[in-house]
Amino acid sequence: TLNIESGNVAFGASAGASGYLNQTGGTLTAATAVLIGNSGTGTYNMSGGTATFQNGLTVGNNSGSVGTINQTAGVISLTGGSLDLKQSASDYNLSGGQLVVGGSGVTGAGQLNINGGNLSGNGLITAATVVSGNGTITPGSTTSGIHTPGLLTFTNLSLNSSSIYAWSLANESMSGAGANFDEIQASAGGSILLDGSLTFNLSFGSGINFADAFWTTMETWDVIDASASGASLTGSATYV
Repeated sequence: TLNIESGNVAFGASAGASGYLNQTGGTLTAATAVLIGNSGTGTYNMSGGTATFQNGLTVGNNSGSVGTINQTAGVISLTGGSLDLKQSASDYNLSGGQLVVGGSGVTGAGQLNINGGNLSGNGLITAATVVSGNGTITPGSTTSGIHTPGLLTFTNLSLNSSSIYAWSLANESMSGAGANFDEIQASAGGSILLDGSLTFNLSFGSGINFADAFWTTMETWDVIDASASGASLTGSATYV
């Protein structure tokens, strides 16, 4: 167990320096800001365990810095501040495990690559996001097998072939996105691109009873919503 209580912590603190944070298990809790590449090159390799960032996680802090997070397993949770992929050379590569978005969401000029693993939580993701290779988006949270619906809003999202959208309906209602059912949204001026086959995994909460009168009429849900001002939903997808 590692608890970071105060003072900024930087890996790759100065120009020309390289720093590494390698987590293979255990528990990391950071109550202060953590910088992966401050002015130099920083890399965070997560292959197991859990990490909770309560006051933000910045990848590539200053101009000229390079920051990378490579997650192959484990759980990284943002409960406060933002995951800031600040520079264009800032990348978060998720190929396994789970990234739970919270706090102030995901920001920056870098890219969030979901090539396996699970992106979940609630909030606004303004960093460019590309999902492919059986990468999964699951808005909301799941605790002890019980899913609480959520809402993830993107400025620039590409759902490429083999992407997975895990969607849940908790209550018999067509309104209340983020409370009664999961939803992916495009932000105002944002874009969502559908490109190829998309696996759509359905689950239903304890509030669903298919014998109820609710199900005797046609019901529809906006599982992807691009109705915000200037938002766009382009491309096409085959749902499997």
